Amino acid sequence: MVKRKGRPIQTAVLLFRPRRPSDDPFIIKESLEAMRQKFTASTGFHLTEQTIQQQIQANDTITIIEKNGRPIGFYMYTVYPNRTMYWSSLILVNSEQSKGIGRQVVQHIDREAAKLGVRLIEGHVQITNQKALAFWLQNGFQIDSPPINGNIAISKIVRIE
Repeated sequence: MVKRKGRPIQTAVLLFRPRRPSDDPFIIKESLEAMRQKFTASTGFHLTEQTIQQQIQANDTITIIEKNGRPIGFYMYTVYPNRTMYWSSLILVNSEQSKGIGRQVVQHIDREAAKLGVRLIEGHVQITNQKALAFWLQNGFQIDSPPINGNIAISKIVRIE
């Protein structure tokens, strides 16, 4: 149970599973829906299906987040030999945002990173996506540098328990 504004809310039971090629249309659709305008406003470039396909191919791990047997989001990352994880995406469908699910996903990835021996998680947020920046900061990330090319670099030290 998670508390939001002083009142408890029920936490969702989530399933995390590896991406299958049949998930790609979902990943592309949700990425375009969530990020097209923010990406263009931040970088000056257009986010396209081809760009997203390149991201799918470039990431070592893509995990689909399911609730009640249906996909509600995904995340992508790559782990490098220096024990750093680059978390390139976390996208939840609009209807599942602001319900504590993102926090559950961050907790899951923190545990996953610790199991992999990761010491640092890095990522970025488009400068026009202030809602996402606030989310990451509330979940233990910090801003690493001033904006570069429309992106704000963020990171989090992984606690090994």
